[in-house]
Amino acid sequence: MKPKKVCVGMSGGVDSSTTAHLLIEEGYDVFGATMYLFDVKDEANRLHPPAFIEEAKLICDRLGIQHFVIDLREEFNQIIKTPFKEAFLNGLTPNPCTLCNKLIKYGLFMDRILALGAESVAMGHYVRIDHDVENNTWRLKKGLTDRKDQSYYLHGLSEERLSKLILPLGQYNDKSRIREIASQFHEEVSEKKDSLGICFTSGKSAFDYLRDELPTDFGKGFFVLENGTVVGEHDGYFQYTIGQKK
Repeated sequence: MKPKKVCVGMSGGVDSSTTAHLLIEEGYDVFGATMYLFDVKDEANRLHPPAFIEEAKLICDRLGIQHFVIDLREEFNQIIKTPFKEAFLNGLTPNPCTLCNKLIKYGLFMDRILALGAESVAMGHYVRIDHDVENNTWRLKKGLTDRKDQSYYLHGLSEERLSKLILPLGQYNDKSRIREIASQFHEEVSEKKDSLGICFTSGKSAFDYLRDELPTDFGKGFFVLENGTVVGEHDGYFQYTIGQKK
């Protein structure tokens, strides 16, 4: 029987790399693909692709599989980045990762992967998918490790999308075990830190990112009571939104 053709969404990190390795070990016909969602600026203010794209390619080379780059910059800017900025300017707190998973990663990116000939798509998420054979329904379930469970970020996916996913890391209850497996094929990758925060802000806080995007001194003003008393000064009204954790 011909191995099932699976595309792994490669980010250059330990989770996606280990996912690809595990599926190769299980006998799947694997290739990798990376989303090209935004450019980054260097010290000379020149734009270029983020480093993780090349890192993902090098890992695929190490694993002996094909690697594709899917350019979704225009769509990502329209669907994620612009609404992200507009939400803050309207006093709301956006959740770009959840929206991106539904519309970009498991939407446009998944469609492009399937068009390349993949029968299923694999990701390095700590989530499980349950198939009720009797009723032919697909359900999203928490990963075995509460600390890394990422089911919340995939809650918006349809059963049709879930049916095409393979998420092997959801069965592991310890991230250290994933790093141990990664060390067997790529020591440097196994030691990479987990990615945190919003990808397109390049490590900056959301507010520092917005300050770079908005005109100088945009939104600065005063805290004023209803009776007109000025009680303080702020450096941007977009920092105070409904729904913030803090």
